[in-house]
Amino acid sequence: MAKWPYKTDADLTKAGYIFKSDARCKGCQEMIEWWETPNGKMMPLDKLTLQPHWSTCPKADRFKS
Repeated sequence: MAKWPYKTDADLTKAGYIFKSDARCKGCQEMIEWWETPNGKMMPLDKLTLQPHWSTCPKADRFKS
């Protein structure tokens, strides 16, 4: 799997991502951010690291991909 290339909100915005909202993961209760991808899909990111939350959530298997 390729390494996630984005480190900041500015990196995401420059790549065409659009910030939508802050939330809590329904599985693990960690704070996440929802971003709309350039393809129009919603993607949860860890709030502090901006890594895809499905790669860090201990309960990711409960959600569809």
